Amino acid sequence: MSEIRSFISEADLEAARKVRQAEWEKVRKPDDPLERPEEVYENRSLYERLKEQKDKTQAEYEESHKLKNMIRGLNDDEVQFLDLVDRTKEKMETQRLQEDYYEIKSFQKAVASLADKTLEQKLEFKRTATAPLASAKGIKKSVQSLLAMAVKRKSSSDSENLSAKKLKPETAETNTKCDESANTPDTTNEVAVNYHSIEKMAINKRTQSSTISTSHLKWDRPGEPCKGKGTKPLPDPVTAKQLVLMIVLYLCRRIVFINPHVKVAVYIAFLFFGSIISDFIPLPRTYFAQKSNFLNVYFVKMGWFWTLAVVGTFVLLSSYVYNCGDKIKVRRHLSRLLIATVFWYLWTSLFVYVESVTGFCSAKPDIYLNKMTCIKNGARWYGFDISGHAFLLIYSCLIILEEVKCMRGWERIGELIRNNDFDEDSPLKHLQEDELLRLNVTYEHLGLYVKCTFIAVTLLSILWDFMLFCTILYFHSMTQKLVGGLVAIFTWFITYHFWYLHDEISPGLPGKGSFKYADTRAFECRVKSMRPASSSTTSLNRNSMD
Repeated sequence: MSEIRSFISEADLEAARKVRQAEWEKVRKPDDPLERPEEVYENRSLYERLKEQKDKTQAEYEESHKLKNMIRGLNDDEVQFLDLVDRTKEKMETQRLQEDYYEIKSFQKAVASLADKTLEQKLEFKRTATAPLASAKGIKKSVQSLLAMAVKRKSSSDSENLSAKKLKPETAETNTKCDESANTPDTTNEVAVNYHSIEKMAINKRTQSSTISTSHLKWDRPGEPCKGKGTKPLPDPVTAKQLVLMIVLYLCRRIVFINPHVKVAVYIAFLFFGSIISDFIPLPRTYFAQKSNFLNVYFVKMGWFWTLAVVGTFVLLSSYVYNCGDKIKVRRHLSRLLIATVFWYLWTSLFVYVESVTGFCSAKPDIYLNKMTCIKNGARWYGFDISGHAFLLIYSCLIILEEVKCMRGWERIGELIRNNDFDEDSPLKHLQEDELLRLNVTYEHLGLYVKCTFIAVTLLSILWDFMLFCTILYFHSMTQKLVGGLVAIFTWFITYHFWYLHDEISPGLPGKGSFKYADTRAFECRVKSMRPASSSTTSLNRNSMD
């Protein structure tokens, strides 16, 4: 039976070392050290070594996928290629502009030549039209002399024929009859008809000239209003830039002109079902699943600042236009954002308080009694963390949907200004002269800025919806996100759909200003659609009565 040894002596260790050294001498290369390197003994467990390897791999992956490491500089070939592309684009653009210039010039020349031809035709037509009048004087004298020499009197039947022919004399028929009277001067009835035709034509000419001059003097009368009469001016032609802007505004309206109640239902459903899916189904970890992603750090973390900056600028510019520059009314509209800021601060403070009251520290619950000290000592705080991101993003999106309602029928303001002198029922009739002047100036100078800020507000709404989607998929639990979203919806509802409906005790709703411009178009369309039916019904009744 072999002897059981409880320890290893120094001699045994030295003998084993000599054996390893002898084996090392057999395989040693000239560059290798003389003594065999001793193996480092690893005293950690297999779990600890695997965990270290996993953490190292995860850190390398995150470092390689950071945004700053994904951006690299351009080499010389790429820079030269981009320069070549820019030069080619510039050359093509210059060529296109030259072609457009030549086409416009040729079009202008064609229009000018066509206008000259039209003017010549009008002058020729006037000369041919006034030629019979010039010869009418001599014809009248010859007719009077022929009547003086005539012996035969007209009979009663001749006078009846004469009165029938005097009803509607035409210039061409008069010329023909004058030629026939010159060729056959012996016919007394034809001479009488020509005489009365010429007299009737002269009376009509004098009546038309007096009517034109009278209407012209009445139109130019400065002290008398037009009373809605006259032709309404046409809008200015649309340029290419304006057409592109109109298309962009149309797309923005399709995005933000959604019924808020429908979007609230979508938010609640997505908060519930999306959170269930993210809680029970493992989702792939993307770049937006990290809290350090670019959009979360620079936009969502400062989300209320971006909402106030963009939406506040839009409310300031738009309310300044439809309030005709009244600063008191503008400040009243801006106070809605101040009220929203107060609610945002109160609710977020309450969320932090609830988390601190309901939570505990993972390391030493008896020592670290608050969240700050727990996190500073490297521990973790577990509590009911209501999702502030869900509250902020949903509340901001609902505010945007309400504030952009003033853009419904925005182009109607320009139409009202253009047709104010021709429309008796215009909403601008009750405005003072200085208010109407300020409206003209502000709409002309601030209209483009209002549209640009409206586009910026739409882009911000799209960004908030996308970040809400990421929050629902990757952060917080279902109850935390659902409570945050319901608080945002509740705050929006009691302000915009209850409090702001009472103008006496609230800032009022967006779009309420010195005049109405959004609802008049729909009313007029309904009235116009009803008019043909009523007129046709009236005509049918009249026909049946006849």
